[in-house]
Amino acid sequence: MTAPGSRVLLALVAAAAAVPAEAEWLPGCAAALSGERMSYHSPYPDVTAALIVRATDGTMVAAWETGPVPAGWGDRPATFVWLAGLATGKGAHRFDLSVDGRPALSFRTSADSSRRTWRETGPDGVTLAFETLLVDQFDELFGFMRLEVPAARLRPGRPLRLEVAGERGGSSDWFMVFLDDLRREVWARSEQALVRRDGALFQIVRVEMSRLGPKTGATVTCGGAAPQRLELGPGYNALEVLVPAVAEETPVTVEVALDDGSVRRGEVALRPVVPRELWLLPHSHVDIGYSDPQPVVERKHWRYHGEAIAEAERTAGYPEGARFKWNTEQAWAVETYFRQAGEEERAAFLGAVGRGSIGLQGTLAGVLTGLCHPEELLRLTAFARETGARAGRAVDSVMVTDIPGQSWSLVPALALAGIKYVSSGPNYMPNLFDGGDRVGWALKSWGDRPFYWESPSGRERVLFWMAGRGYSWFHGLNLGDIGRAPARGILDYMLELADRGYPYSLVQVRYTVGGDNGPPDPRLADFVRRWNEEHESPRIVIATAEEAFAELERRHGAIIPAVRGDFTGYWEDGAASSARETALARRSAERLVEAETLWSLIEPDGYPEAAFDEAWRQVVLFNEHTWGAADSISDPDGENARDQWAYKQAFALEADRMSRGLVASALQTIGRAETGGGRLAVDVLNTLNWPRS
Repeated sequence: MTAPGSRVLLALVAAAAAVPAEAEWLPGCAAALSGERMSYHSPYPDVTAALIVRATDGTMVAAWETGPVPAGWGDRPATFVWLAGLATGKGAHRFDLSVDGRPALSFRTSADSSRRTWRETGPDGVTLAFETLLVDQFDELFGFMRLEVPAARLRPGRPLRLEVAGERGGSSDWFMVFLDDLRREVWARSEQALVRRDGALFQIVRVEMSRLGPKTGATVTCGGAAPQRLELGPGYNALEVLVPAVAEETPVTVEVALDDGSVRRGEVALRPVVPRELWLLPHSHVDIGYSDPQPVVERKHWRYHGEAIAEAERTAGYPEGARFKWNTEQAWAVETYFRQAGEEERAAFLGAVGRGSIGLQGTLAGVLTGLCHPEELLRLTAFARETGARAGRAVDSVMVTDIPGQSWSLVPALALAGIKYVSSGPNYMPNLFDGGDRVGWALKSWGDRPFYWESPSGRERVLFWMAGRGYSWFHGLNLGDIGRAPARGILDYMLELADRGYPYSLVQVRYTVGGDNGPPDPRLADFVRRWNEEHESPRIVIATAEEAFAELERRHGAIIPAVRGDFTGYWEDGAASSARETALARRSAERLVEAETLWSLIEPDGYPEAAFDEAWRQVVLFNEHTWGAADSISDPDGENARDQWAYKQAFALEADRMSRGLVASALQTIGRAETGGGRLAVDVLNTLNWPRS
């Protein structure tokens, strides 16, 4: 196990009465040699680095070294232990294990997660056993692999080279070896959390231990707290010990006495807890397509509106902060909902917006701003502003999600539309080097660092706040929904903020579950109520984006810095994959500006407002950031990918058709007039905003 943050390794102060069986086991993965690296969850919360092998074309191989065989090992077999992962449900493919370049045995993945322990033996006596420690949310298996190697194949003083190769199966089925030596260690750390018990406040000291052997127990003492029992099973074990809260840094002694007689002891520094609040912004990340065909996505979001309203009504009597709220990240699904909903449904939605249980966000869609015409950015918030006015509540916040960068021209466009707040949530994949998937250094540079973003002229500004955990912290590949996620994830974040000197008392946390286009979480409000009943800090507040930003500004506005400059769009290069349609959309935007000018000059009373609104809508929706289906790369010619592209392409084609029609209809109002002498006259109209000759 690794030791991030302020964890303290407890030293061995008394040896076991008898040598434990696990002392005979050797590290099965001490160093990676070759293969595809990735980061993934494991039974150990801090062990994520791995090598992966898939049963694709028969060429994928992972190679690594064990720990060295002790020089005086003698004439006996050795058992090497490592942490492994196995896919299930992908066809039960074969993987071949070699030891020091010689084939040893083969093993298979499983059709489902029911086969949780197994043992395979090779022709020369090498055996490989697997013991499941964790079945994850995807039904994948993770646990210990134990490789027993006969003495004849050992080289005392040297490690073994192990290789696993996947068969040629045309499958994404996989085997994974985690890059950790699994040393038998005991750690302790002080958490940044305050817990209430019988009217008193306590801090948490977390004691963690890796166990390779069979079940046993330990007695844990910490400071003046009563001794507690920790039942140890194979794998990762943890115990939270409550100690009285401190007002200044205070050392406490932690002792762990195992039932085998061994004792480990160390000193942990208890730091005062910095009071924090996690302001959760529940929403669904709106991809127009990608996860499902666009009409399916649309209907999902229509359903979510009703579910969110019902959940807000159910929890209306809950304590402040625990009442359910929902943020409509983009207004596209609200607009299409209103087109087909009945009067009663529309009234219910507007009522929820007016009461503040639904936070109506300003933008129609999550666009790539680097592709957008300045006029298009001004049009981006029109529908939400009109809808907010109908609900009696001004719309003053937007949520930019997944996209890591925005052009500087967005600032004046939003400010002129009455938008004061920009919540940014790039995708969050903490196991990648930059913290997300193709987000550059956005999260590492600006996560949890709110600032007033000034416009190029300096006359406008918006409060920009990027969530440090992006928008996808509670997706399945990360923590999963908050009711099932380990509390350690939240506590890790609190410790990180304290170590970093985060200066604010509240933290913006995006809350999306079920992946992109996911639903509201009906368990959220109940979890938050229980959490707040027990915890003094961090307290959790369910909120709309507007509420969170207004509260940050109220408490800390005086110390939030101002920043000028472009945030540099990062994903716009993907538009090159649809160069023709991108050009059509861009030219349509230019043409619509020309058409607006023509109508204003020629026949302002006949200006076709509805047609212009729809034409701009087509341009905006083409520039929405979803460029392809989830399987566009793996199956680019499949029906799903082709259908989703046809749906998106139609926005550019319709924008082109409508913009041409609006120009033509404006010009049709001008007739030729024959003047004296048989000459024809023409009108010359300058549609630009500067003189031309």
